Amino acid sequence: MAQTLKDEVKERIQNSALSNFAEHGFRKTTMSEIADQAKISVGNIYRYYTNKEDLFYSLITPGFVTKFKKVLVSMIQDVRTALFTKGDKKKTMKLANKNVIDFVFKHRLQIVILLERSHGTIYETVLEDMLDMVIKDLDGYLKESTPGGKTLSTAEKKFLVKIIYRNYVHAVVRILNQYESKRQIEKGYTQYMDYHLFGMQFFWS
Repeated sequence: MAQTLKDEVKERIQNSALSNFAEHGFRKTTMSEIADQAKISVGNIYRYYTNKEDLFYSLITPGFVTKFKKVLVSMIQDVRTALFTKGDKKKTMKLANKNVIDFVFKHRLQIVILLERSHGTIYETVLEDMLDMVIKDLDGYLKESTPGGKTLSTAEKKFLVKIIYRNYVHAVVRILNQYESKRQIEKGYTQYMDYHLFGMQFFWS
């Protein structure tokens, strides 16, 4: 029974921390706010975690970051494939979306924190690092799959493509911030991808 109570308190702390980090960011979140929402004393948190950093890194672990990088790169590669592949792009993206929704729903707040609320942590450059990796991957893809081996040949093109993909990631984060149910997230993400690939006409087609 005592262990069950400890586990329940720890879960309340973690849920409160996720909520506060996602809303306020790492720097602005205080242990008092986490304790208030978890309905426990601040001192009780320190029975489980050394400090705010210890709590943060218990929620946003290196293993999670590695896994999410793979998912994010896969998401962007699916967009790229749909854009450059002839055929039913909507069907291609529907299959790709199915592989993404489960992960982003399960880790909704962790993703928001990692991509937009991690200033002051070791992860504050993670989005830019991922975008650099994506640009490099896209360059290689274009070289291998386009006539004449086209690449993002100028710094200006790479800069603009990075803006496009950064906006794509921020849009996904906005959707995760706005909705809590899997159905709403799936609908919002799918509609955004329809716009991203096909333009405004798909909102009323």
